[in-house]
Amino acid sequence: MFWFCFILLLGLLAVPAHAAEIIEVDPSYLRISAISVVEPVFPAGSVRRSHTGRVVASITVASDGRPELIEIYESPDEEIAASVKSALSLWRFRPFFAGDTKRAVRAHSRLVFYFSTKEGKPIVVDANEVRALMLDEQSRARQQKRK
Repeated sequence: MFWFCFILLLGLLAVPAHAAEIIEVDPSYLRISAISVVEPVFPAGSVRRSHTGRVVASITVASDGRPELIEIYESPDEEIAASVKSALSLWRFRPFFAGDTKRAVRAHSRLVFYFSTKEGKPIVVDANEVRALMLDEQSRARQQKRK
């Protein structure tokens, strides 16, 4: 029992105190911080079955900028979930820093993707793009009213 406790204590001491620190990052900031992005592909099987909808994913980024943990919370089907998980695993990020320190920390955020069809063609957009498109349409509508 003594040796078990001793080894356990050594293991706890070997982990740096800041290793568990994770900061929550806004999805739009996470996207801006990405230095390499691979967009999810709309799987052909899902298109054939007319599976469309929203995917909610959670990503934890390691202090070196690589995805550490990717979880899918909502998806129209397993193929689409696998596509998002596969794409997110290839993303790379600039390091995130906590406060005024120069120490890189882990970051966590949720991302939302929409899988749909437009004029019969499959499309995949993320929530930030949807927001940008909506703002662009509102801006055009205001300009039309002014004329």
